[in-house]
Amino acid sequence: MLVPPIAGSLAAWSALSRTLTGVAGLVSGFVVLGFVVQGAGPATGVVVIHVTERDVDISVGGVTRHVEDSLGVPLILELPRGRQTLVMSRRGVVLQREDFVVKGDDSVVVTAWVARAP
Repeated sequence: MLVPPIAGSLAAWSALSRTLTGVAGLVSGFVVLGFVVQGAGPATGVVVIHVTERDVDISVGGVTRHVEDSLGVPLILELPRGRQTLVMSRRGVVLQREDFVVKGDDSVVVTAWVARAP
């Protein structure tokens, strides 16, 4: 008489085990797919920098450009996606530091400016 309850328990445990294994496999598949989708697409984006100061150095993404007097003409750079930091300086003095994020196949517009006292 003890055989049927044990057999029934084993059958229920086996079914539960198969169900949990299937669910775990499905969740793992979605996690991997999420990482693949996140990494897909272009690895770079376009950054447009409007500079409102004269005689400054603009550094971003390992690239430095000197801006003499070309106000109104933006700097256009192709940078790797991810977090970037724009630094505007004049004669070694940092005037502005701003973090922004570049997304693949996207463009970001940043303005390099110095706040004036009212």
